[in-house]
Amino acid sequence: MKPIRILQLNANTQNSTIHALLNTATDEDSADIVLITEPWWGNIGGDKQGPVSEAAASWTPILPVSAVPAGKRPRAMAYARKRSDYTITLRSDLANDLDLQILEIAQDPRPPTIIANIYNDDRKQC
Repeated sequence: MKPIRILQLNANTQNSTIHALLNTATDEDSADIVLITEPWWGNIGGDKQGPVSEAAASWTPILPVSAVPAGKRPRAMAYARKRSDYTITLRSDLANDLDLQILEIAQDPRPPTIIANIYNDDRKQC
């Protein structure tokens, strides 16, 4: 069973940073899951807003919420390498926030693992 490798990066909202990461992390010894804080978010065709996706043929973007409200952008998201030996489930029952993403990773026969991807905005009041 191949281990699952996780990488975390603050992209500082830079499109080029995410493109470079997804295009260079292509071999089997690189990350399988990339947790991004401050991802790039912008027009990806016409008026549609979204993450870097066209350069990510071997990656699946995972947003922290099922639908990002107009005029908003996620500050935490992930990309998962397309592999058949594990699954990732967004746990929106535990968190439904643009700054927090909880993912459950399952790879038989191991028990599921839960990871959190958090953007910490020290200006945001709790």
